[in-house]
Amino acid sequence: MKKAVVIGAGPAGLTAGIRLSEGGWDVTVLEQQAGPGGNLRSWTRQGHTIDNCLHWLNGTRDGTRLNRLWRSLGVLGDGVGLVRQPFFYRSYLSGETLTMWRDPERAESELSEKSPRDARAVRRFFRDAKALAYGSPFARAAVVARWFPVSVGDFADSLSDPDLATFFSDYLGREYASLGLLFAYSAFLSGDADLPVGGSPGVAERLAGKLVSSGGKLICSPAIPTLPFPVCFRRNWRLRRLPGSTAIPARRISPRFTPRSRSPIRSRPGRRGRR
Repeated sequence: MKKAVVIGAGPAGLTAGIRLSEGGWDVTVLEQQAGPGGNLRSWTRQGHTIDNCLHWLNGTRDGTRLNRLWRSLGVLGDGVGLVRQPFFYRSYLSGETLTMWRDPERAESELSEKSPRDARAVRRFFRDAKALAYGSPFARAAVVARWFPVSVGDFADSLSDPDLATFFSDYLGREYASLGLLFAYSAFLSGDADLPVGGSPGVAERLAGKLVSSGGKLICSPAIPTLPFPVCFRRNWRLRRLPGSTAIPARRISPRFTPRSRSPIRSRPGRRGRR
């Protein structure tokens, strides 16, 4: 049986391990933290949970390609509940609350009432968000063409009400493309961006469970500062064992983490480590 080591148990590393294991490989996924997940983390402070990653997840609508992927990885399924939040985001400005509601008609009405002079621009935003969510491919292409050169800052500057301008630039920031905001909101409108129960830790737990149930192995070791195990490093394109290390034989080494300058693994494009 072919063996593989995947370094990093974030979403990419766990997914790689699952697919390799399903393909008949003997897979070991190594993680330097105390548990799997990478950015799929959360913290609890004074009774409040702060989720580092998931505020919503693309692919929660049944029948989409991404939904089928999540189900095949165990992230979503019949036993996983979804939280359908009533609003996308909201801002508290000048003593008022401005809300990007899931109901686009309600959101458009409230924001237009806030600044009647900006009603036309607001109506155009929600019209195009609905076209991205429910429209034909031609309608979506037309929206992309109209908004492609427009940044969030450009759209905000076209509004006369300063609070409304701040509201539309609160979610992404002025330097981002307006299409990013439109696509995110349209996914929310179409039910394709809900929040799986359990948030980021729940997704990490289900991915790790899928890896183990498919035959893969997961090793987490928080005692090592740079990599979960000093498995090997590459010098002159030969793998050699480090003193005091644990040998894990593998034909391929797949680092699924952001390399650091002091990482024990050095790589060059097009070259693969071999046993």
